[in-house]
Amino acid sequence: MATWREDDNSQPVTGLPPEWGRVVIPDSPAELASESRRVRRELRWAARRRRWTGNGSLFRSPFAILLITLVLALSSLFSMVGPLGRAPRSADPADADLSLTGVTLTDDLGRSVRIGQHLPAAILILDTCACAQLAASVTGAVPAGVAVLLVGRTTPTASGPGIRLADPAGLVRTRAGAGAATADKATVVLLDNTGRISRLVPATVSIDEFQADLLALHP
Repeated sequence: MATWREDDNSQPVTGLPPEWGRVVIPDSPAELASESRRVRRELRWAARRRRWTGNGSLFRSPFAILLITLVLALSSLFSMVGPLGRAPRSADPADADLSLTGVTLTDDLGRSVRIGQHLPAAILILDTCACAQLAASVTGAVPAGVAVLLVGRTTPTASGPGIRLADPAGLVRTRAGAGAATADKATVVLLDNTGRISRLVPATVSIDEFQADLLALHP
């Protein structure tokens, strides 16, 4: 509270509680301007402190703690689930030729043979049998212009007519998705003229299982 000189024109106010001290009301209200500004400034600061104190108590409440915990838990869950729901990435140009048409094998003379150079084709994978009768049946039934490729871990020289190719790494079986070889049976893969697999027979010894699809192939 402002003090006032004894020789000014201000008039003391009497009848107030003694603990208030000496209160003087000046004749000119302008003399109270600075005092009123200080009081308003202190009131504003006090109001701000009350608001901040109230907000702090909100964040310390059990409900707020539970809410924050829930938000953090959901954020962690979405970060783990998010990648699972993403769309598969588009094929990289370096992976564009993972089909059978890009597989290069070796013939009985040691020359490289790319499967894509012989389309359409009937491929007989002969890892566990010579299957010479099946190879002869396929060679005699294929339409003109359709290649017959006889593929084994080594060149299948005892398997009848056809283009004999060695596939020591088993690339044809793997890329065709044919699964493990079955003892004494051949795996048949039919490729159309675009290189697409039109029929896959994982294990067979008879042309009857795929002859209709074989006859449907055309250059």
